[in-house]
Amino acid sequence: MQRMRTAAAALLIALTVLAGAPVTGSAQSPFGGSNLPAAPADEPKATTQPDQQGLETWQLLLIFGGGGLLLAGIAAAIMRDARSRAVAADDGHDEQRARSRAEREAEHHRRKQTSRRKGKAARKARRHNRPH
Repeated sequence: MQRMRTAAAALLIALTVLAGAPVTGSAQSPFGGSNLPAAPADEPKATTQPDQQGLETWQLLLIFGGGGLLLAGIAAAIMRDARSRAVAADDGHDEQRARSRAEREAEHHRRKQTSRRKGKAARKARRHNRPH
């Protein structure tokens, strides 16, 4: 279920990004030039609305919607990771955790003792093999 949600979110983000990408004309060469002869330049027409200089409403909605989806995806990933790493207090595995912790500590203690024993033996051998 979680994978399906993640895949749907990724698909939605990809579609949002692709919707905002400029569409390339089919008459353009891949090297930047145009295959069609240049059309004569027309005189620029006077616009009837001089105050229309920014993005259109649908473009703003698309940008903010994509940003919101991105933030929601990041928040969902953080929450999922936090839940998976959190230790549940009432999961009924307290005894098992305590036992495994005791086993780890005993193993650490045993290795530490073995290491000390080996170190003492090495020092003794160095003292014994010293030239007199």
